Amino acid sequence: MIMIRRLVPLLFLLIIFPLTLSAQRAFLENTFVSVSAGVNTSVNDNLGLMDKMGGHLSLGVGYHLSNTITFRGQLMPMLNAGPSGNSSLYLYAHVDMLWNVFSSLAGYNPNRTFSLSPFYGFGVVHGSGDNDFTIVAGLQASQRVGTNTHLFGEIKAMCHPSEFDGNTSASFAPMVSAGVCYNINENAYSNKNRPDNPTASSDWWVGFGALGFNSFQYRGIESFGQRLRQVAPAAEVAFGKTINPYWSGRVEITGLQSRLVNMVENDLKPEPVRTEEIFAFFNFHADIMFNASNLFLRQAYLPKVSVHPYLGAGLLVRTDYISEKRFSINGGLFTRFIVSAKSDLFFDLKYALTESRFAHVSYDQGRFSVGTLTGSIGYIYNLGTSRCRKIR
Repeated sequence: MIMIRRLVPLLFLLIIFPLTLSAQRAFLENTFVSVSAGVNTSVNDNLGLMDKMGGHLSLGVGYHLSNTITFRGQLMPMLNAGPSGNSSLYLYAHVDMLWNVFSSLAGYNPNRTFSLSPFYGFGVVHGSGDNDFTIVAGLQASQRVGTNTHLFGEIKAMCHPSEFDGNTSASFAPMVSAGVCYNINENAYSNKNRPDNPTASSDWWVGFGALGFNSFQYRGIESFGQRLRQVAPAAEVAFGKTINPYWSGRVEITGLQSRLVNMVENDLKPEPVRTEEIFAFFNFHADIMFNASNLFLRQAYLPKVSVHPYLGAGLLVRTDYISEKRFSINGGLFTRFIVSAKSDLFFDLKYALTESRFAHVSYDQGRFSVGTLTGSIGYIYNLGTSRCRKIR
């Protein structure tokens, strides 16, 4: 018995540990770390593009989901000018998605050493005693210099919502940086060990939503009847890509008009007076969608009916006589129905959460307490031949 107990740790080392290490290597084949540094400036109420320069350092870790799509997280301390013009330290933490243009347009080529990847993401920023959300967008150029080493350069901008750090309008932090990326496994760029290689004509789609509605929501609403009085028409246009049977992404613009019904106190009348305001709005956002149906079905293709919960970020814009822009967080359910080789139908239900100051709502109960609930029925046209859809 004593001998068996002594053999247990040895069996673990000889059997369990190699299996665990093998699983870790399989995951790390597409994982990378990066470090970069660069210069930046600030555009806010008091400063123009070239008025004040600063520097930043960026540490990142990411994963190649396919030969065309990469997800990355970054932590970035940045020295930049605040609203007063004095140097301040800002700390950014954000995630973004990179799209490899060459692999998508021309197909994956293991001998290709140069790549160009636009990216988009969102995160949080801390600085000068203020915390807020931020949107990041930019372009990365990458040059492979070894089996698992890349040099890269980026130009990007961080967009802050209005009133961040004392500003009265949206502010920007443009920046240029250069760095090195190290892929943890040397086979990360072999065609054998990478996921499918979708081409530009594969799995791209455009969607048009009509017969839609939206309801402007805020915490001051007290009854279901009042919520119904807020309903107004909406429509949407989207451009997306099915990355694989589990993941997809899209860029979308939703809007038309919205209705704000409010009860306003009046000193001349004993009861609050009901007011109604109709205004035009647009919600421009990007989303990452997960096929929850395939989590249970485990199919190699999209099922006939699939449900995709999603999360994204963007800007909620009012465009009537009052011009207004606010950062928004978007989440919802996207249900897709395959009807033919090229055509799908969808039902999209989403909620865009934004700051309580949007549309001058008087109920200020937290930074994010206002939003738009939107639903629409629409049509999807699939561009080219799909690798993720199969008509049964």
